[in-house]
Amino acid sequence: GTSIFPKTLERFNCFWNVVSTLAAVATPAIGGNKKPIVLVVLSKEADRNSPAVMAAIDRGHFVQLPNLSTDVCLEYAAVYLQVPRHAVPQPLLEFVSRVSLGNPLYVRETIDQLVKNDHIRVWRDQQGQLKNLDCEDDLEDINIASWAQTAMVGTTACLLESLDPLESAVLKMSTVFQGSFTLPDLASSSCSRWAGATHFDYLRLFRAVQELVDRRIIQAVQTGSGQPCTAQLQAYEMRNMLIRKVGGAMVLEAQKKRVKRQALIDRALLRDLPARMEQLRVRRLEPHIPWYYESVLAKASY
Repeated sequence: GTSIFPKTLERFNCFWNVVSTLAAVATPAIGGNKKPIVLVVLSKEADRNSPAVMAAIDRGHFVQLPNLSTDVCLEYAAVYLQVPRHAVPQPLLEFVSRVSLGNPLYVRETIDQLVKNDHIRVWRDQQGQLKNLDCEDDLEDINIASWAQTAMVGTTACLLESLDPLESAVLKMSTVFQGSFTLPDLASSSCSRWAGATHFDYLRLFRAVQELVDRRIIQAVQTGSGQPCTAQLQAYEMRNMLIRKVGGAMVLEAQKKRVKRQALIDRALLRDLPARMEQLRVRRLEPHIPWYYESVLAKASY
């Protein structure tokens, strides 16, 4: 299920409103006679405030389906490729597990695209027995965004297009950083402190980052970017490889270089400039005597 225009409809959710109406039909009658209706609701995220969800939780009918673990992905990929588990290369397993995010549909689509584009090859003899399974070494360099016909890329692209402009810009900038990044790193390209930005600009940017964190698109991490100046700042990281690949394809190489350059300049200024400004402040506190008064003061002292 999905929500149609959540920003426009505010708290009204069309999907869960319909589910609540249908759940009223499947509710047992007052006399205790059960109606011959079974309602199965499958959604990406359950609305805990919905009467149908609360009724399912009370009756023990609420089931959460977590993502597949790495071991289960290995078993699933081996069965889908019709090969033994030990025949699946470790690089292939790691790539499929990271791209698919443990989604069985995404696992099948990833394997299909890898086989279709000859990134992996399964060799069999005339009897259909496995002879060898070849896998490319540079799977990380595959342009996943070109798989637009798949559900995983299409869903991810729709997610990116549904974001607000500032949230979309923050997400695209976050795909540039391979490791963790901070709020000043993002602000250096959109509202730099050295370019007359105000606290309100930082608040808008921080709100957009928090929206992405709440939607689990980016994650808040404990460690900073490794710079002493950012040790006390909250750091974030883009760990979703699928979103990173699709979102990164929407950013030009020149824009990626600009974001990295601005972040490096901001870190350098933040590290060196405060100390130099403090030296300048201390120097300004010293009394200044013009040179043409020095001779007069010297004569007056005698």
